[in-house]
Amino acid sequence: TPIYPLIFGVMTAIGGGIVRDLLAGRKTLLMSSELYIIPIVVGCMLMIAILKFFPEYTLVGEIVCSALIFSFRACAIHWNLRVPNFLVLHSK
Repeated sequence: TPIYPLIFGVMTAIGGGIVRDLLAGRKTLLMSSELYIIPIVVGCMLMIAILKFFPEYTLVGEIVCSALIFSFRACAIHWNLRVPNFLVLHSK
């Protein structure tokens, strides 16, 4: 079913980010207001739509979705875009 790309895309991206942060000895991005998960979820949902409605364009969809996620994340870093504070879980 098309839900698998969303699940595995998000798990892979988040898991890799957590491992990177732990190895670097810094606070994980999951607990910050930085745009991190949203670009991944948007790209994976777009991939699900491509798999569902345009399965003949799977390879092109993979490339486009990967580029979209990268671009969205790069723009968030460049322009310091953040998730609104009311949506961020703050640890005590």
